[in-house]
Amino acid sequence: MEKEYSAGEIGEFSVKYFEAQGCVLRKINNVVVRRRKGTLKKGTPDYVGHTRVGVALYVEVKTIRDKLSADQIEFLLHAESCGCFCYIATQLKSGGRIEIIKFSEYYILKNIKPKE
Repeated sequence: MEKEYSAGEIGEFSVKYFEAQGCVLRKINNVVVRRRKGTLKKGTPDYVGHTRVGVALYVEVKTIRDKLSADQIEFLLHAESCGCFCYIATQLKSGGRIEIIKFSEYYILKNIKPKE
């Protein structure tokens, strides 16, 4: 059976990948705890950080079966238009390797349509 990476494995790979380049990248948790609702706005990426020169860095993790939500697309489009670095960490095909793709390239690759 061909390997399908979990979101956790893809996320760990992403942190190592960007930290090897001198970036800081941290996981954002938005889970419900003891009846308290998560506090992050919908669309916030899974990982946030910055480059060595202080440019914001956002990484959204997607497994083979995951799709970007409209809120995630809106966030990443806006962030990229402001000069932030936005990436999708994913496995494009079963048995394939984990890939880090610029959001703008992933957007074209997947033929994503922004909400009107």
